[in-house]
Amino acid sequence: MKLRPLSRAAALMGIAAFSLSGCAYFNPMQTHHFYQPAEGALVNFTPEGAAQPIGVRNLLAVEGANGVQVTGAVVNQSSQDYTVRLNFVEGASGSASINVPAGETVMIGGEGAEPIEVTTSKKPGDNVLVDVTVGEETQRLTVQLLDESLEYLAPEEQQAQ
Repeated sequence: MKLRPLSRAAALMGIAAFSLSGCAYFNPMQTHHFYQPAEGALVNFTPEGAAQPIGVRNLLAVEGANGVQVTGAVVNQSSQDYTVRLNFVEGASGSASINVPAGETVMIGGEGAEPIEVTTSKKPGDNVLVDVTVGEETQRLTVQLLDESLEYLAPEEQQAQ
């Protein structure tokens, strides 16, 4: 039996569609996983008794005219309130204690929220270390120190010029 060119093309398209559909089956959707999409650093905690994680998202240290300021967000997806403590170490000093209600996100800097002021002798491009503590668990997070030479990191009044 001889296949016509149109039938042959349809059969090849069917085989290709079947083969390519396996990609989504064998590779999990990345939007279901926490990942670091840009400069900001992140860390997750799942304290004992919490069904959902508590995490620090998009933590950025930026050196500018006002010194080094740290911005980001703390996300509490659990059903109880938590306090997240940030303590900058090893060549940097500064700290913050952030109360995060259940199911809420608390901003650090930006949109009316105060940034964390950090003192360090490190220069842009170096790493700043911060110990993040939730409950009894502490994880060390490495945050790159950036500067305002990137337009989107400059203060809004500089961006308007």
